[in-house]
Amino acid sequence: MLAAHRPTDLYGPSCPYGQRHCIWQHCAGTGVLDNAEHILLHCPLHGAARVAMLAAIRIALASAGLTLADVGSDTSVTQLLLGSLPRTVASVLAGGDDLALRDILRASAEFIQSVYHTRWTYGHKFGQSD
Repeated sequence: MLAAHRPTDLYGPSCPYGQRHCIWQHCAGTGVLDNAEHILLHCPLHGAARVAMLAAIRIALASAGLTLADVGSDTSVTQLLLGSLPRTVASVLAGGDDLALRDILRASAEFIQSVYHTRWTYGHKFGQSD
């Protein structure tokens, strides 16, 4: 049995975590799960912050001779942004390029801070006119 989050103003009634859907107005009703990959790479609510994060990630990867394409799938990129090195880039980033990894983690931490601020300050009403 999956644990359920408690009811909140942001997410509504409790439901199992694996069934929690994104509440942002452009995602609501589409059935998209509100998981790390969606938040980090796809949710339109965080588009502007994501552009800045991915620019910093591309620069950090380039300093190690890598690109986002080298990282691989969205799942692998999500792993990287959360500090778990995917096998596709582990040998390069864990092999002594601490500055690139540091810069990647700083960029993703700033993005996550922005997500926290946006979601908990404005909730599902962010950017709506009412």
